[in-house]
Amino acid sequence: MKKRLLNIVHKLNEMIETIEKHEKWGWIVQFVKFSIVGVINTLIDLGVYYFCLYILHFHYQLATFFGFIVSVTNAYLLNGLFVFSDGQRKSALENLKTYGKTVAGYASTYLLSVFLMWLWVDVLHIPEGVAPLLRLIITVPLNYLINKFWTFKKSGNA
Repeated sequence: MKKRLLNIVHKLNEMIETIEKHEKWGWIVQFVKFSIVGVINTLIDLGVYYFCLYILHFHYQLATFFGFIVSVTNAYLLNGLFVFSDGQRKSALENLKTYGKTVAGYASTYLLSVFLMWLWVDVLHIPEGVAPLLRLIITVPLNYLINKFWTFKKSGNA
């Protein structure tokens, strides 16, 4: 039974790799992987945010900042290993450069998040527990585009 399960997993992995290498359809696998990482990242971001907000009683903007710091580091690790990996080992300098681009890319959406949180909580009076869920509708697609076309862009292609 265990061997049969391993064979099924192996065949599925081969199918996924075949689709992933396909010029026309490879982005679908990449987007699904990014979505999985995004769900994990979002749960980490929201978990840190709510912990800081409700347990540590931080101001919602400070809670947003800590959620950002933890989730951007997670995003760098999982996107680099799971989503946009080319299988090549990177030097410490290349990893540092990619981490810097990750921080810069997510910092732009973080600043947008800060603005949206202010707008929705302080101006429109949307509850501070609901506002971060709304901001995801804007920031998640934007983060994918930044990661795909800038942070983890391969030389000579997108």
